[in-house]
Amino acid sequence: MPVANDAIQILGGSGYMKDYAAERYLRDARITTIYEGTSQLQVVAAIRGVTSGAFENFVAAFERIEYDDPLLAELKQKLVGVRQQIAEAIRYVKSKSTTYLDLSGRHMVDSAIAVIVGHLFLGQAVKNDRKKRVARRFIESHLPVIAMDLQQVLSGDTSAMDEYELLAGPVPSRD
Repeated sequence: MPVANDAIQILGGSGYMKDYAAERYLRDARITTIYEGTSQLQVVAAIRGVTSGAFENFVAAFERIEYDDPLLAELKQKLVGVRQQIAEAIRYVKSKSTTYLDLSGRHMVDSAIAVIVGHLFLGQAVKNDRKKRVARRFIESHLPVIAMDLQQVLSGDTSAMDEYELLAGPVPSRD
C-alpha cells in the first residue's frame, strides 16, 4: 500500500489516470487490505510458505542466475547468505511451539520478502546502471534490518506471550 501510494504521488494527478499502471496497483493494494483483513492474517498465511520450503524453492531459481557484473554477483552472494540465515531461523522456529511461530512470523516473513525483492532488483539491475544502484541501495539497507529480525527470532524470547496480561495493562472499568 505505501509503495503504490508513493507511486501515485510521484506521478501526481496523472497517477490516477488509467493510462498508468500505478492507478491499478493502488486499487489492488487498497482492496487487499479490505478483503484480506488485518496484516497479521496475511502474515499467518505467508509464514506457511516461508516454513514449508516454498520460499527456499522459489529463491533457488534466483540463486542459479550468474551475474557477470562483480557488484551484482557480490550482492547476490549477500542474499544467498541471508537466505541461509533464514533457513537456520526456520529450523529453530519449527523446533518451538506454533505459538512461537505466530510470535516470530512477521520477522520471518519480512526477511523472506526482502530477499525475494532483492533478487527481483538484481534481475532489473542487469538492464542499466541506475537500476544497479537501486538494487545495491535496497539490499545494503535491508541487510541490517534482516539481521535484527532474525536475531529477534533466534533469541527465543517469549516474554510478549508469557507476560501478555502484564504488558497489556489492566482493562479499564466501565463505571
